[in-house]
Amino acid sequence: MSARATAGPPETLDLAGLRELRSSLESLSDPVPRAEGTFEEESQVASLRCLSVTQADAEPGTILYVHGGAFCLFRVDPYLPMAGHLAAATRARIVLPDYDLPPEHPFPVPLLQVLAVYATLRAADGRSAAAGIERSGPFVVAGDSAGANLALGALRLAREFALPQPDLVVLFSPWLDLALRGASVARNRATDTELERESLAGYARAYVGQVALDHPLVSPRSVEAPFPPLLVQAGEHEILLDDARDVVASACAAGVEATLDVAAGMQHNYQFWGPLRAEALRAYARVGDRIDGLRAAATSPSGGG
Repeated sequence: MSARATAGPPETLDLAGLRELRSSLESLSDPVPRAEGTFEEESQVASLRCLSVTQADAEPGTILYVHGGAFCLFRVDPYLPMAGHLAAATRARIVLPDYDLPPEHPFPVPLLQVLAVYATLRAADGRSAAAGIERSGPFVVAGDSAGANLALGALRLAREFALPQPDLVVLFSPWLDLALRGASVARNRATDTELERESLAGYARAYVGQVALDHPLVSPRSVEAPFPPLLVQAGEHEILLDDARDVVASACAAGVEATLDVAAGMQHNYQFWGPLRAEALRAYARVGDRIDGLRAAATSPSGGG
């Protein structure tokens, strides 16, 4: 997951070079073993290719997981190993939209595709409830890095369209300020072995085109009430650490339940590596605990359903 290893920002690469880089990154997750007892499936949701991963002993619940990769670099497939371990830890169905990549498909295309998948999945829940079918468990929106940005942006739009909010939002190493104004960008420059400011700035510009980097749908740095409970995890050594801190601080200031986990000694998006990083497994377990709490609340006499 290293922007530092990708030879520079998009403005120094022609499109053929960027596509070659993407191809080389398709094997990045090959060292990550698949989780045992998981099933992978491909489907179309809102006319977009989506992959889903489910554990054999799954319980009710869905995680819409928006993958990262500096907006420009990754299709969804390298995330399947990680998604399998997250599915095992949470016993939820993981749905991963394969959104189109900039610069061929700049803002707002990926954002609107994620929103369409979210709206479609939530509408399916609503139809089940209207038919008297028991709700299909907690609905969680999650994402890492640039995917966390798209997830929060989609939820901003979902609120504008009066769509139901999720039960929980989970952000792994979020990249929420594309202008890279966080103090940790400079403070952690020497400790971050994965990211560098210059590359990120290039990928940000490739995503937004001529749109201002501080546009609230481009840099969703804050949340406003009402908003679901928020769980944010980041690595101590990453330059984007303050993006995680700032969004949690904004949530707390707005009276939104928010938790920040900073993993000591960890780099950006350490959760990608599954069992290759003990901290990643602990991160999944934290998400699983929160989802179990939602399941328990839904089945208690005073809980929702």
